[in-house]
Amino acid sequence: MKSPAVFVAASAIILIALVMSLSNVSIVNANARIVDSGEVRRGVANKIAKRLSVDIAVPLQRNKRYLHINGHGSNPSFKFYAVVTNTSALPINLWQENCSWGFSNLYFEAKDANGNTHTIKKVKLSWDRNAPARLTLGPGEHRVIPVVLSFPTHPNQDGAWSLHSLSKSKPKQLDIRPVFEIRTDDQSKRFGIWTGKCVGAYRKYEVSYN
Repeated sequence: MKSPAVFVAASAIILIALVMSLSNVSIVNANARIVDSGEVRRGVANKIAKRLSVDIAVPLQRNKRYLHINGHGSNPSFKFYAVVTNTSALPINLWQENCSWGFSNLYFEAKDANGNTHTIKKVKLSWDRNAPARLTLGPGEHRVIPVVLSFPTHPNQDGAWSLHSLSKSKPKQLDIRPVFEIRTDDQSKRFGIWTGKCVGAYRKYEVSYN
């Protein structure tokens, strides 16, 4: 029979080993929890990131894309569409176009064959009545914006675009990309509006004028 001293010593050794074992398990589990929580945080961040995409809905015809620029007012027969899409998992608030905050959120950047760049924006209007107006895009939903590119025939012409840099050269080919941008201000904060800059891909277009 073992002496009490031996039994106590053996029990102490077993207790120490058990404590060390539990400590190791605890450390491993703690590390595992940190990794898991990190993965969760990254997953949540990806889900709550509010993202948009923007594109020009002009399909290929005989391997080319065609755009027309009006020289005399706004002719709706030469309309095309830009499409803003909510690519995130949450709804996104945007400005409507019928207020000054949303009137020129969409614009275009163009490059001609000589490397000259052109920014094509809506001509600013003087607003008789103006109040913030928003819309909400759900996940995967689209905002389809009709566009008729036209040279302004007089200042502040409704619907005209800043095409002065193209009016003389009138290039027959342009690389064009859409841009959708909303800047942060007091109203965007108040109405919970998405803010940022979304840039589409450059595509080559055959351009005609009248």
